[in-house]
Amino acid sequence: MGLAVFIFCAVAVITAGYYARQSRAIEGQKQAHGTLLLDMAENGMRAHLRGDSYHPEHLEDWFLGLMVSAQLGGIRLADAQGRPIMALGVYAQPAENVGGAGLVEVCRVLPSLESLPPPRGWRRASPRGPGQGPGMGPGRGAGMGWMTLPPGPYTFALALDAAPWYERRTALLAHTMIGAVLAFLCAGLLTALFWLRERQGQLHVQLVGAKEQAARQAMLAQLGAGLAHETKNPLGLIRGLAQGMRDQPDVNKATRKRLSNIIDETDRVVGRIDSFLTFAKPVEPAVRPVALDGLLADIEALLRDEAAAGNIALTLDDAALVIDADADLLRRALLNLLLNAFKACKGGGKVHVAAFRDGNGQARIVVRDTGCGIADDDLPRITTPYFSRFEDGVGLGLALTDEIARAHGWRLEFTSAPGQGTEAQLVGITSKDTTA
Repeated sequence: MGLAVFIFCAVAVITAGYYARQSRAIEGQKQAHGTLLLDMAENGMRAHLRGDSYHPEHLEDWFLGLMVSAQLGGIRLADAQGRPIMALGVYAQPAENVGGAGLVEVCRVLPSLESLPPPRGWRRASPRGPGQGPGMGPGRGAGMGWMTLPPGPYTFALALDAAPWYERRTALLAHTMIGAVLAFLCAGLLTALFWLRERQGQLHVQLVGAKEQAARQAMLAQLGAGLAHETKNPLGLIRGLAQGMRDQPDVNKATRKRLSNIIDETDRVVGRIDSFLTFAKPVEPAVRPVALDGLLADIEALLRDEAAAGNIALTLDDAALVIDADADLLRRALLNLLLNAFKACKGGGKVHVAAFRDGNGQARIVVRDTGCGIADDDLPRITTPYFSRFEDGVGLGLALTDEIARAHGWRLEFTSAPGQGTEAQLVGITSKDTTA
């Protein structure tokens, strides 16, 4: 995150610096252009002076030519009182509005106006026009139409076309924005590249750790399965000895009860070992068409007595569906869900089983109970091995059911609320309707 902020700040600073530098360059070019035109206009004006006299028509001709060649909007020369000596273009209009005409004004104050010195060896003719000019002797004329310059200082102004400079600034802004976008994109890609490389390194470390953990878990599972398998044999011997001793006719009632307890506890331990071995063994379903109504009827007959003993009303809807499943694994999964529902309804309740096709054309098997429900914090953990809130629970039933569902490509979903019961669904089952 810090690297990304640094890169984006650097791009922003570089872009802003580039725009400011280019803006100053354009402004400098604009000023240099105005200074050059002022120099040209001033030198041309001085070239048309005769001492302190000027001819309005000659000066106007020069200024008009300069306006056309330099694409000026106007020229204005004013005396010390601000009265125009020469005003052309926008300055000749009654209301001078240089900015409104899309022009920009450059000005220069001239303390005095003097004619340029003639080149060496060059003799300038007298002013045109009949008569005799002062101090010139006989000549071609006294300069009819010539006028004396009023006293200075003089204000000289040119109205330049602002459009080229506006276009340059607009083009600069557009280029800067495009460059900024490209720079930010490159910065974003660079940041993403660094992040992806860092993330790849983290994932690689996690993958190596996961592989090591998986290998360790596989080794422990293999050792545990071997230990459990080897433990079943002596437990079987203990159960057989206890049963043989219990069946002896000369065993008193108290001893017979203790032997029966040994047998029951042995059966319970063996049952847990069988559950562990079943969970540790990879689930590989042998899928074939299974008539769901017949399977549910067999499960109902198997659990009828246990439901009655627990004061539980077990009901099943008709399920005229044929689904693709491993019948033995599906039977085990449904038994786990129903036995878990019976435990939740300890002291009495209702358990209902339904199967139907959803809007996607796939089957759903629903086991719904009115038992104690599941806390929100426990709901994501109920399929974790060895997690159980029941006193006599091992925590492998729902974990095995979830493995069976995954092996078939199904999903096991739960909806529950404390005190309101639980709904478990096997979702995504391929099926076909047999009612047609």
